[in-house]
Amino acid sequence: MAPEKLATFHSKSENSYVRYTDACEMFSFGMFLWELSFNRVPYNHIDKSDDIIEYVINGNRETLNFEKGPSDIIGAFTEIITLAWKQDPRDRPQDPAVSAILGRTFSCESSPMSFYEQDNNDSTTTSLENSQNSFNKVIELHNKPNKTEQDKKLAWEYFNAHAELGNKNALYWKAHYLSEGYYVEKDKKKAIPLFKEAADAGVPEAQYRYAMESINVNPDIFLNYLTQSAENGYINAMYNLGMCYTKGQHAPKNTDKGIEYLKIAALKGHEKAINALKKLDITI
Repeated sequence: MAPEKLATFHSKSENSYVRYTDACEMFSFGMFLWELSFNRVPYNHIDKSDDIIEYVINGNRETLNFEKGPSDIIGAFTEIITLAWKQDPRDRPQDPAVSAILGRTFSCESSPMSFYEQDNNDSTTTSLENSQNSFNKVIELHNKPNKTEQDKKLAWEYFNAHAELGNKNALYWKAHYLSEGYYVEKDKKKAIPLFKEAADAGVPEAQYRYAMESINVNPDIFLNYLTQSAENGYINAMYNLGMCYTKGQHAPKNTDKGIEYLKIAALKGHEKAINALKKLDITI
């Protein structure tokens, strides 16, 4: 809450009322960005609520110690939060100024965020749709034949930036790039924890990749994550889990269970699953 409103609640005088304004809303927006950036409760180093109120009224704020993240986003968030937290409501920016800062950041040609489509419709639905469309465009860029170095650079920067912001699919793609050495230096040690983080967030491809990375390390982890991936519909996981059960390798032998997984994979067009069923004299 803005310091002028806190002062209203903190004061015993009936004449101290301050109405809620756009400037109050802007202060709250700055707090929202701070919480979004640092993922913790503000002022948690102060025990009593009255002490927090006094702290803010006196012009004190939370710290802005960004440890990692894209420099352009950090710069934009720092600028917006600092302005939004101004003690004097008249010094806080209005919506167009904040939009200009964000627009300047996300429209930068060299930025991985440049895939965002600008739209005057400010609805949450539109923002989510644009975000998903942007991600799909980068996947298309990754899959494009005869990619240029600039294409690879842009895709990597997009995945890396969004992974730093906690996007679960971007975490998977960042891990994939590190694991395979696409554009960046190959680094399995960095990739595997990212695969696990994305896997635990429910990304089927990441569950599959983390399972495969664990196959010779921990059979229980391998089977657990491979099963999760298969149950989440990832076709390669279905095939491999089916083979594990039918052969009794890396899983207790259970032919019927294995055949069921192979059948589902085959129905989805997995050639190896189709051939495996043929060898078992099973038609679908």
